[in-house]
Amino acid sequence: MYGLLAQLSLVLLVSFAISSWVFWAMDQAWLWKRAIRRFEKSDLVDPSQPRVVVFTGSSSINFWKNLAQDMGPLNVLNRGFGGSQMAHVTRYARKIVLPHSPVRRLPRSAAMEIELMGEGG
Repeated sequence: MYGLLAQLSLVLLVSFAISSWVFWAMDQAWLWKRAIRRFEKSDLVDPSQPRVVVFTGSSSINFWKNLAQDMGPLNVLNRGFGGSQMAHVTRYARKIVLPHSPVRRLPRSAAMEIELMGEGG
């Protein structure tokens, strides 16, 4: 019985440590550098059209693969990355939003960010 309890405690402790690291890492700029570099490279190869609407935010934007069709006839650009929060989008706006001189910017915050704010986080 004590062996099972010890194993369960170890699993819970490791799970807590991993989830704590993930939440800590989400606030670190280095976590997003790869995605930002991918956007910058894409912009060099295929610059955006004038009067673009830039969608930014978390994975809900990132995984919106048919954004252009859904928003047609608007000229749109998808700049969603990971589980980013508004602070991350703001930090990288000079690299991923402003170079496109957007006519509109449509940020979408992570739903988790809203939940954390409600908990005082």
